[in-house]
Parts: sequence; structure tokens; C-alpha cells
Amino acid sequence: MELCCVDILLWSDNNKLLVNLSKCKEIVFRRPSVKLDILPDPLADVERVCCAKLLGIFIDCRLKFIEHVDYVIKISNQRLYLLQQLRKQGLSDKCLDVVFCAIILSVIKYALSAWGGYVTKDNINRIIINKTLAKAKRYGLCSKLYTFNELLEHYDDRLLSRMVFSNHCLHHLLEPDSSTYQMT
Repeated sequence: MELCCVDILLWSDNNKLLVNLSKCKEIVFRRPSVKLDILPDPLADVERVCCAKLLGIFIDCRLKFIEHVDYVIKISNQRLYLLQQLRKQGLSDKCLDVVFCAIILSVIKYALSAWGGYVTKDNINRIIINKTLAKAKRYGLCSKLYTFNELLEHYDDRLLSRMVFSNHCLHHLLEPDSSTYQMT
């Protein structure tokens, strides 16, 4: 069933949502290594894009997150320069570590459970080895050398441990606890 712009506008109107077509983007998700791409007809009055920023995360049509990794590296390197300037101004190591966590580590950790599992090994190395986390430790701008896999595992565990509670919005996605089943 093909959707057209009129169908989307009708659905949104029925659900009391306002749609600003000048701000709308269409992204068609597809498998990473398909030899023949057969795309649906584009929606009228809506721009089709290969990458879009959604809630601060750059998502591309093949879920590779290359643009997001580029963004994280760019922002982190700019902020490393800021930290170096703060060090020259005499900021203590303890304060530098706090600022590092606030302005660099927070960018890497933001929604990490959503995008981190899709990042290729090459892009993980770009975040770690591309002088972002390793450079911060080497320059003494943070107290610990963080690894991408440690961060991802920590935040995945944190998300899953919160989902166990029945009032969590994602709780319904978990399989029922098999220990509650009775044998007949």
C-alpha cells in the first residue's frame, strides 16, 4: 500500500497533529548492500534525503551512522581545543576531568544505546583512535581512557536494567519472565 502526502495529512489531522510540509523530510531505509535499489515514488511536496537529524542523532538511509560519527568527532575535537586552552589558564586536572565529561563525553554518550550498536569497527576506531578519547587522556584532559565498547555496554546495561520495571515505556518489548510459567 502506497502512502501519499494526502494520506499522511489526513492521518495527522485525524490524530490532531499539525504537519509543516516545509520542514518535513522523507527518508527511505534500505539494506546496506543491495545490488538493485527499487525506491517508492517520492511524496509530493516533501524533500527526500539520505540522512536526517532526529533528536540530535544523524540517521542515514542504511543505518550506518557515518555522519553522526563525523559530527561527534568534529564537536569533540573542537572541545578538546577548548580544554587545552582551559589547561593553559591553570584549570586543575580534577576540574578538567569534570569539564571533559560534561562537554565531550556527554556528546559521545548521547543516545549511545540507539546508534552505538550500528557503528562499524572502522568508525569506532575513528572515535577512539582518531585522537578523540586517546588524545584527551594523553594530554591529561581526562583521568581515564574510555573505550567505545565499555561506554556502549554500560549504557545498554543501564537501559535494559530500567526496562525491567513495568512502568518503563519500553517494558512491553521484553519477553515475559519464564519463571512465572507453571508446568502442567
